Amino acid sequence: MAKNNQNIITRTLACILVVIMAVTAVPFGGFCASAAGKAVKYGFYGQDGNNIQFALYADGTLEFSGTGKMTDHVEYDFWQENDELFPYASYKWVPDEDDPWDGVYSSDEVVKKIIINKGITSIGDYAFYDFNALTEVVIADTVTYIGKSAFECCYNLKSIQLPSKLTTVDSYAFFRTGLKEVTVPSSVKIIENNAFGYCGAYISDPEKVSGFTVKGYNNTAAQKYAKDNGFKFVSLDVHKHTVKSPKITKATFTKDGVSTGTCSGCKKTVKTVIYKVSYVKLSATKYAYNGKIHTPAVTVKDSKGKTLKLNTDYTVSYSSGRKYPGQYAVKITLKGNYSGTRTLYYSIVPATPTLQVSAGYGRAYLKWNKQVGANGYVIYMATSKNGTYKRVAVAKGNAYTLLKLTKGRIYYFKVAAYKTVGNKNLYGSFSAAKAVKIK
Repeated sequence: MAKNNQNIITRTLACILVVIMAVTAVPFGGFCASAAGKAVKYGFYGQDGNNIQFALYADGTLEFSGTGKMTDHVEYDFWQENDELFPYASYKWVPDEDDPWDGVYSSDEVVKKIIINKGITSIGDYAFYDFNALTEVVIADTVTYIGKSAFECCYNLKSIQLPSKLTTVDSYAFFRTGLKEVTVPSSVKIIENNAFGYCGAYISDPEKVSGFTVKGYNNTAAQKYAKDNGFKFVSLDVHKHTVKSPKITKATFTKDGVSTGTCSGCKKTVKTVIYKVSYVKLSATKYAYNGKIHTPAVTVKDSKGKTLKLNTDYTVSYSSGRKYPGQYAVKITLKGNYSGTRTLYYSIVPATPTLQVSAGYGRAYLKWNKQVGANGYVIYMATSKNGTYKRVAVAKGNAYTLLKLTKGRIYYFKVAAYKTVGNKNLYGSFSAAKAVKIK
């Protein structure tokens, strides 16, 4: 009695659903196959009643939406002969002259594509048995279980992408399909007997699909299934070659090198390009004197952007006396798989002077503190604080007098120290500008 009442309730809900669909003329339950058009068949297909809904579209797309598990069917021959034993929440209860999946379990070809949306966690036993026209299946990554004989006799299903979180593939799930190979994600822990790679007229007498290939990861259920059933296994793990004592043609600053040897694992000849060095840079090329030693860091990269390792791929040597104003060399010497040298330079410039200015009659008196290592000082002048400064004098000492200035006019001055290296001057930073009004 309780079951009959439950059936009546479910049928009533389905009827209400049909009325709603007829009024709104749109699919329900979060379906995404709007491009397929309006549903021509629809109903419930969940293990818990209406937790999962389906919609069959005119173009042959069968879509499922909801959460949780799909319903299971009993064995095919059995329920064909016992219609009353269909699950109470299955498609059989959608009021229609024909079954909602009309022809799916017969020689008629109806469903061509199946979409199982996010939120559904399992595909039931015998769910899509004998879907002759089925060529495409889209399964959300929330599905963790594919039931017994779920896609059995889907002869035109020639490829399948298993969901990334799948854990179990039950027996005969893809028995008698068009699959010639399958890629199994590493998440799969259980593959039951004859799940893939078998055909034949009877389950009791299965035949192997010739040349069937299982692709997966080492030491997983995929590899075990392939081994137990005598199928070819293709590992998706990346093989890392191990080469002992390779022959090295060293890379330089202008030319790639190459490492050649035999892998001790796969015995293949392995050639690896050693890319040329194309980037050598100091962390700084200019310092101001502060009484401390300055040693810039060095970065070396190959032409592909790989950073080489200090003391493994190159060494660095510095000039002595890196404390006082002057120019200093940094020599980079390549080693290991690389060959060549390059020298870079950086400078230490005098520190910034502190300027003092006073006015005289038609003149200005400038004085500053003497800077360590300076060979001279340059003096710049402007007629406004933010105006254009022009060099007006060079002084060897730490004082200078500028003459022939206009009475009553305000002038602005700043000074910088320099160090002479060869035929080049290394200038430090300018002092803060100082103003004076001429008497």
